[in-house]
Amino acid sequence: MPEAVGILGSAENVQTNVVVLWLEKLASEFQERGQVQEAINCIRKAMYHFGAEKGESLAQASQLSDNLVELLLQLGDKEAARDAVAQCLAARMQLFGRQLVVCQSMLRLANLEVKLGKKGDLQAAMQHATNAANLSGELTDEYAKQADSWKGRLSAKNSDMAVRRVRAAFVHATAHKFLADHSPHQDQAKNSLRAACAALRPCISAASRYMSDLSASSQGHRDQQGRKGGSPPSQLDALADLFIDSQLLLLDCVESLSAMLGTEESTEKQKLGQIADEVLRQLGV
Repeated sequence: MPEAVGILGSAENVQTNVVVLWLEKLASEFQERGQVQEAINCIRKAMYHFGAEKGESLAQASQLSDNLVELLLQLGDKEAARDAVAQCLAARMQLFGRQLVVCQSMLRLANLEVKLGKKGDLQAAMQHATNAANLSGELTDEYAKQADSWKGRLSAKNSDMAVRRVRAAFVHATAHKFLADHSPHQDQAKNSLRAACAALRPCISAASRYMSDLSASSQGHRDQQGRKGGSPPSQLDALADLFIDSQLLLLDCVESLSAMLGTEESTEKQKLGQIADEVLRQLGV
């Protein structure tokens, strides 16, 4: 396969997407064999071919960039991974502007800065997380208005915005949890955790309602088609995953905040305990 990919890469009049696809498959094979550096070389070549046709910015903003970061981390090169995420973030900001993928890249860069320890920039990490929290909060509100604007039940046809709304709230809460974990001031950490909880609770409630609507819609569609069983819509799977992840994150935030509260904040601590009990009940624990 390496020889075939090499021939394709040097041949004329070969579609770029074919070369990129083969290079991705070859990278996957190298990765499975533990040859991470060879896999990295393949992804870099794929990005080169993609960028030559589509533009370097689009290549940096693509899924190929995410694949490269994962491989660099697997190799243990955190600095190179940080640099790759920074380039990816810059490209996505330029091309996509106010999109959730930009927030996710900001958070990833923030986490890598922290993982680098003394070689990282904690101040930059906090700024990236703050930017992610601000933008994801705005997007949560925008998506919520659109997701709740439809009359009647949510269906597979109009569920994409519902998934975006729940995912944006989860990213928003994750950014605040990051800020709380790394803030040097306890009061700021408390406020960040409160913001995370405030974002997650309506998000979880909405996800539950959306899942109920989609389940009914999916069942109705199967009944109309005369099919039994079958796979639920991908949006339903995404919502189910986000519902569980949001519950777990809420439980983490509640426990962290409760541990910070003093005796003068006993009322808030009691309410947090009730929230934790409700989460555990919903999770069946």
